[in-house]
Amino acid sequence: MKIPLDYTSQFKAAADNPVAVALEFRALLRNMLSHLLRCPLDIQPGSRAGVRKTWYFKEKDSPRGKGIFGHVTSVFGGVETQARGALHFHILVWGGITPKLMEEGAGIPEVCQKIQEALDSVICAQIPRHDQLADLLKEHLKRFKSTLDMIPQTVRQYSSMDTTTPCDDDPTAWLNQTIKNLVQSGVHCHSFTCHKGNAGKHRCRMAYPAGSCDQTGPCQLVLPHGIDMNKDLLTEVTPIPSGEPITPMPAHSDRDCFEQPIRQGDNRLIVWEVKRPNLDPLPVLPDMEAAAIERARMRLREGVKPDENDPVLKQARWFCIAELCNAMQPQQSHIDSLAEMMLPSLRDWLSNLDTLTLVTIYNSVSNQLVNRNGYIVPTNDVIHNCTGSATNALLLGNVLQSRASLFYVAPCLCKNKTALEACLVALEHAQRRVAEHPSKAEDTGTDKRTVQHMFTQVINNLSRSVQLSDTQVALALLGMGTEITTDSFCHFGANFAVNVFLHNLFLGPLDGQNDCSESDTDDQGDIEPGIPHCMDDDDTVSSSATVESASSND
Repeated sequence: MKIPLDYTSQFKAAADNPVAVALEFRALLRNMLSHLLRCPLDIQPGSRAGVRKTWYFKEKDSPRGKGIFGHVTSVFGGVETQARGALHFHILVWGGITPKLMEEGAGIPEVCQKIQEALDSVICAQIPRHDQLADLLKEHLKRFKSTLDMIPQTVRQYSSMDTTTPCDDDPTAWLNQTIKNLVQSGVHCHSFTCHKGNAGKHRCRMAYPAGSCDQTGPCQLVLPHGIDMNKDLLTEVTPIPSGEPITPMPAHSDRDCFEQPIRQGDNRLIVWEVKRPNLDPLPVLPDMEAAAIERARMRLREGVKPDENDPVLKQARWFCIAELCNAMQPQQSHIDSLAEMMLPSLRDWLSNLDTLTLVTIYNSVSNQLVNRNGYIVPTNDVIHNCTGSATNALLLGNVLQSRASLFYVAPCLCKNKTALEACLVALEHAQRRVAEHPSKAEDTGTDKRTVQHMFTQVINNLSRSVQLSDTQVALALLGMGTEITTDSFCHFGANFAVNVFLHNLFLGPLDGQNDCSESDTDDQGDIEPGIPHCMDDDDTVSSSATVESASSND
């Protein structure tokens, strides 16, 4: 039996069987976290697992070890669906290189070098020049009828991403597959979603294009000159690199604790940028050819069509074709790349364009090529190749970015809830609707009927704004909700913390408080009598809960 595997057939099968989609997504997510990140979901929300986190990478038999992002200490995120119903996730990964270390080590060259080597080994945000040129040229050629019909479907439209792992001992094949997948799904294209929310009012909310950077390293950002923080809207201001070397922060030992009891804070905005080098533009047209092109454009505006047999225009035409074909030549073997597929027929495609159109494409491609790496979505080659999906591996290089990241993930966990503004709008709309179209019931005009009528309108409005896809419902029924976490959290009151302090003060540490081994959360025990405490007489607390509280606060 032949099973169709094209995109349309897969999309139809997914729409017909949301449970299978949820099962595949859950298996993919668990395998990625367990085998690639080496940080399995051993504790799910709502469970009562008795394993407390310890220095797991010191344990030989621990399933949690060094993954593609190093030693991952914790993972937290959420699952959501796109408009077409596809499940995807946003997760925060806490690794061994903390944002505070990256921020305070920015002024120490030896530390920067080690961090740079580690980041370059796990994050990629650049594509070779000839592949960038091929992608740009393909998009331009698709706009013209004379060349669109000549371009084969395999070049005109990308197929599904390749998940087949290349040769085990061939790093070149692995790199080629990464670049091929990045060209297909790793280049950001502006759309209406770039301008959603407050962050998208004045610029792309995903901050593309990103700034160029010759090598991975720290960068200090400052406000442009002439900006008044009290008058100018900071949402419309883009910080710029200071251009000055970053100096290390003063050491703790240099501070006089009597004259300066509180350490002075560092107000500098230091971020870590991944490597995004600028690309060389195409050679400029010679002066004689450029002048002839300008004269031809002026005549065209006057209604006179340029003569394609003009010797200078012919020379400009073949100059553009030759430079484009030379620039598309890969520096090394690049199997099945877009550039290699386009090269055999590229000269014929370009020859079908008139000279002015060809020169216009040439200049446009050359201008866009310089900062093309600024549109590359940073990714990890292992996740990109193994999952065959578009991934975005953003680096949070300072403490402020790390803390603000929770505000990015929180809406993903609460996306199916209705915002307060929507509720107020629904109430106002319902009140106006009831006034304009009164109820036709017998008791119309009474307070009871008016309230019932108005709240029926409110419920109908809110129900239309809260939608759950079938795949998300299936995933929830299979035991995986909108939250992804490797840790479970419990809330304890201040009274419990006071009891721990008093117990340590009068009777010493609780049993197992300093032990990093497993603890059973089901064992219950009351606070020992005779210890001063501020709890009510009927309040008790288990020793395991107290220990867990102390462990969580650490």
